[in-house]
Amino acid sequence: ASVESKNIPSSIQVAIMLKKLFADNQIPIKELSMCVQAGERRFKFAVGDKANFLTLFNWTWPEEIDNKKAEIIKPHSLPHCYALVTIPAAVGFSSIHYHHRQRPSYDVRFTVRSLEQYQTALLTGYRLTYCTACWKIGHMKDKCQSSLSCRKCLAPYTNGVKHSCQDIFNCAQCGGNHYSLDSICPVVKQYKEELKLAVDKALTSGAIKRSIPGEVSRPFQQHANDFPSLNQAKVNSHSAWTTSGNQFLHSPLKKEMSDLVVTIKALPETMIRTEKSFNDLNNRIEAQYKRTVLHCNSIYAIIDTVQIMSSWVQGNSNERTKLKTNINKSIENLQKWKNNWIRTKAMNPMLPSLLHTLLQQTALSITTITGK
Repeated sequence: ASVESKNIPSSIQVAIMLKKLFADNQIPIKELSMCVQAGERRFKFAVGDKANFLTLFNWTWPEEIDNKKAEIIKPHSLPHCYALVTIPAAVGFSSIHYHHRQRPSYDVRFTVRSLEQYQTALLTGYRLTYCTACWKIGHMKDKCQSSLSCRKCLAPYTNGVKHSCQDIFNCAQCGGNHYSLDSICPVVKQYKEELKLAVDKALTSGAIKRSIPGEVSRPFQQHANDFPSLNQAKVNSHSAWTTSGNQFLHSPLKKEMSDLVVTIKALPETMIRTEKSFNDLNNRIEAQYKRTVLHCNSIYAIIDTVQIMSSWVQGNSNERTKLKTNINKSIENLQKWKNNWIRTKAMNPMLPSLLHTLLQQTALSITTITGK
């Protein structure tokens, strides 16, 4: 808490600080296998072998690292990767992860070359009986009259939820400065020893039997009176839902659904007809556009001819001779336009006849002038 939020070091900086701390105190730790940030002001680091882990676990850590106040939280037990005892015949180890549900145990799968390497079955350790309310051993929460308390400082929770921890360890067994279930507690050690002796004595006397791995459990046997049948005479046979009146409601709905199905089936044909109509309309628009362009070209030709006639009337004899030649060419072009219009009119009766009449009058006037 002595470091401001903006001055909190990164994971790499923390790793460098730890390596410098180990070197200054002559601790033979060469590399860290992991150093990551586990919270705003929390970092988690690990080493690569059991010897280094035990060295750091048993070392008395300073209260400050690189002039920064720090608190080291040690694990309560040896990690599984260091506690697993391997056999020489094992060729591979892997952890078993269950995605569908969480399991309290840590399962490991290992492979061996031969089954002859097995001497005894893997026996699990004896589990402590402890209370999660007062954190004392020997009983469980359902038999405890105490209120819920903090696992670290044993202070009671307010309304079972709120709590302000003082960060001071208080053991519920001996009152020492450690967790209530820590293996270093003398009361917990004595309880484990007594538990082991009691279990071994019960196994020897035959009071209890240890389950053998791979043993098939007894099949389930059903007796006649385990699940008695119901008395049919007392069972109400009336249906909870009335279905007689639903037929009148279903008939109109069924008819509407049938009409809707017919409409949906006819929809593709309607779309095809609509598409065909759009195509025909597009063709007519293109034809009308071509006729409009032809009309414009004809009007341009008439304007040019009228301008030539005006120049011929106002010019001298030499210019008239030249213009006469041009007029003859224009007459030929107009005759071609006339023939094209006649054919177009035969193909399209809706063609306007006003422009055709104008072409005839213009051609007749030019012929008369040329004859003179």
